[in-house]
Amino acid sequence: MTTSTAGTRQKTRAGSGVLVGQTFRQLRLEAGLRPFAVVVVDTDKDLASGWLFPDPWQDGNDPILRDLGVQAADRRRPCYITVPTDLVR
Repeated sequence: MTTSTAGTRQKTRAGSGVLVGQTFRQLRLEAGLRPFAVVVVDTDKDLASGWLFPDPWQDGNDPILRDLGVQAADRRRPCYITVPTDLVR
């Protein structure tokens, strides 16, 4: 998915590799791709932060989310997380 709610331009914080703006992507979890609304991307650290919309039945025990430190309750509902950009499609 490449639809953006903030237009096609990303806002950049002066003097940093941080891009601010909302873009809908997908996060690659063990059970498949899940909707991920990216809000901030730190290009210097290769991290993306945003809202993940997990499938509560399939992602409640996802090892990727557990390794990232996402709490059990948050793996079953929309949650704001930060992930490496290589997981985002």
